Amino acid sequence: MNDPLFSPTRRLITVLVLLFLIEAVVMAVIDYLELPRLVEAILDSFALIILAMPVLYLQFIRPMIQHYQAAVEARRTAETLRNTSLELSRTLDLNRVADILLNQVRELVSFDYAALYLLQSPSWLVTKATRGSGPGTVSGGQETGGFDPQSSPLIDRVLKEQESLLVPDIQAVRDWIQPAEMASARSWMGIPLVAGGRKIGLCSFGHAQPDTFTQEKVRLAEGVVSQAAVAIQNAWLFEQVQTGRERLKTLTRKIVEVQETEKQSVARDLYDEVGQAVVSVLYQVRLLEQKIDQPEVLRNQISELDRDLSAVLENLNTLAVNLRPASLDHLGLSAAIQQDLEEISQKNGLVVQFENYGGSARLPDAVETVLYRIVQEALTNITKHSHASQVGICFERLDRQIKMIVEDDGVGFNAETIDQDGCLGIMGMRERAEMIGGELSIESAPGKGTTIIVTAPDPEER
Repeated sequence: MNDPLFSPTRRLITVLVLLFLIEAVVMAVIDYLELPRLVEAILDSFALIILAMPVLYLQFIRPMIQHYQAAVEARRTAETLRNTSLELSRTLDLNRVADILLNQVRELVSFDYAALYLLQSPSWLVTKATRGSGPGTVSGGQETGGFDPQSSPLIDRVLKEQESLLVPDIQAVRDWIQPAEMASARSWMGIPLVAGGRKIGLCSFGHAQPDTFTQEKVRLAEGVVSQAAVAIQNAWLFEQVQTGRERLKTLTRKIVEVQETEKQSVARDLYDEVGQAVVSVLYQVRLLEQKIDQPEVLRNQISELDRDLSAVLENLNTLAVNLRPASLDHLGLSAAIQQDLEEISQKNGLVVQFENYGGSARLPDAVETVLYRIVQEALTNITKHSHASQVGICFERLDRQIKMIVEDDGVGFNAETIDQDGCLGIMGMRERAEMIGGELSIESAPGKGTTIIVTAPDPEER
């Protein structure tokens, strides 16, 4: 009897029964009052109409209104989803995709605060877009920074379980930690962004009033978010490719500039130091021919020639070491690093320390060269810019991974903006780390020193 086809019949029977009961009651009252027939008829009709109206409304009119409203809502939802799909298919701009997503959700679900977070890494969420109409919010903002998802347990839960979460009243949740974009929210829902079975982020929606969001509103938001997930992933990949291309162009241009600068430096050293020294030696050799019969003078000039030739040899050795130390090829990475540390300690008065937990086994030449060049660049930056008094380097091989850490107690810098500044040294180190399948991270802040960490898979364990 739960079949919808029987509902009109049930309603009609209910109405007839109720009308019969109402008529009986009215007629009993009228007979009791012994009114004239005309008055009885009029009162009977009015009473029947008045008393029947609520029954008619409850059984027929209200269901028709509800059905109409549901149809309108379904039509609006379908139209919104269709428009979302069309607009998302027309762009690969991530900011535009984020705008479309948040705007289309607002068509279906009223919210005061919204944010789109994307997973830059398993431990870092980037805020790509925000919306706000309530107090204390930034409206229409784009990328504003990021945070560790584990710092907000409910957000972390949405990401890990990849399921939507509804919180009717945030103040009733003890472990809720507000992101800045949700500072004044009371009702909250989080919708995961999943593309190709892989989590890529989440959408966060808040309302200033508690108990505003419902499971139906969560379902509506999920419809839009699920459509946008693939578009967001494609747009983000496209953005990363574009950024990579621009970074590669910048890096290539600066590498050429550095190569030319290095060539000029080597040429200057050869001409100004080695070349002039060789010319001086040749001149002295020619003078010796004129003093062949003066043994004492000849001995003194030969001693000077020996000193000059030794200086030339030392200069050539310095140039060769700067280009590539022989110790790296013959003795390995640890010996080359120790040699560089001893040199900067003598020249700059730094307190240096090197710890090797990687054993004595050699790495492949390509890996040792990459790690050495990264350390060399880091030490160059320390001696030029950091004003440090202590430098420490640690190398270890553990759990199928190699790690190199370079630390100093210098003036530090803003690590969050160093990539945006286009620093060639940092870009070069990152590129080198990627060449061996690794990554480079930097921990630094003004006045806090700098730590550079390189991690890569151990090639011997593959």
